[in-house]
Amino acid sequence: MKAPEHKPHVQEVELEVLPADRKSHGTTEIDSAIGVIAHVMDSLFRVPGTKFRFGANPLIGFIPVVGDQIDAVVSASVLLRSVKHRLPKIVLARMGLNVLLNALFQGIPVVGDFVTFIFKANQQNYRLLQKYAGQGKPVTRADWIFVFGIIGGSFALAISLSLLLVYAVASQFRW
Repeated sequence: MKAPEHKPHVQEVELEVLPADRKSHGTTEIDSAIGVIAHVMDSLFRVPGTKFRFGANPLIGFIPVVGDQIDAVVSASVLLRSVKHRLPKIVLARMGLNVLLNALFQGIPVVGDFVTFIFKANQQNYRLLQKYAGQGKPVTRADWIFVFGIIGGSFALAISLSLLLVYAVASQFRW
């Protein structure tokens, strides 16, 4: 008599081979161009003897007349590039608010440059992108209109407040 054969239990395993994820500060790097921009603008340099980092953002702010506008355009481009990653609209709105706050603070001489050392809007937006990428619906024309509306509204508000500040200062010097 023959002993019964024991067939080993076969378990099916699915295997997917993908390139290794690049890591950046403990989170998966979604868009390396946005990561580079955020790093250059907000954390490229380190204050010697400390852990405190800052980037080109506050330095660009010292350029007379156009420095603050250059930074606002760079921050807005980060927001525009983030749209393709299907972020929920509320996250895009939060990113737009970060751009607006950064632009508003930079309009205040000296104080604004100090705030940009600490606020780091591009880094915040990059972290939001990493956290929420792909969680929204596929990108539609309405998403682009929404983002352009946020950017346009942010710039309109920033320009209005800047003009109001100029008017207030100019009215103090009238005889």
